[in-house]
Amino acid sequence: MEEKQRPSLFSFAQNIGLGNAIIFLLTVIGYLFTAPPATVSTFSQRVRLIVADIGAAIPAAFFLTFLLDVGGSLLMLFWNLMKRQIEKYDAQITADAKAEGLEQGLEQGLEQGRTEAYQEIAAWNNRRLDAEAKGIPFNEPPPSQNGN
Repeated sequence: MEEKQRPSLFSFAQNIGLGNAIIFLLTVIGYLFTAPPATVSTFSQRVRLIVADIGAAIPAAFFLTFLLDVGGSLLMLFWNLMKRQIEKYDAQITADAKAEGLEQGLEQGLEQGRTEAYQEIAAWNNRRLDAEAKGIPFNEPPPSQNGN
């Protein structure tokens, strides 16, 4: 029994956007954790330092997210183009193989038909010669007149 596939919580575009948001946030948070340490005494100085660091990290995070997004889109585009080319190539190979197979089958069929016709004529001739040797009248028509 087949299981029903559950619908996705998000659409494909929403999943891409969610992935981009996660990459962006991880880049910003990673930058904040790797930023050089600074000693500040008050909470307001710490907030100003974090805001200044985030201001420096956001363009880098945006650029990284953009590169990953565009790179992934280009990979999907090239994959689809390559897949089309492979399908065309496979279809051409299949068509060529079928044509070659039909040609070979026709040749083999003709050869087999000739062999069977020769065997029928040879058997008829042997029966005719045997009847002639025994002096029995032979009135069987040749295979070519039997409609074979």
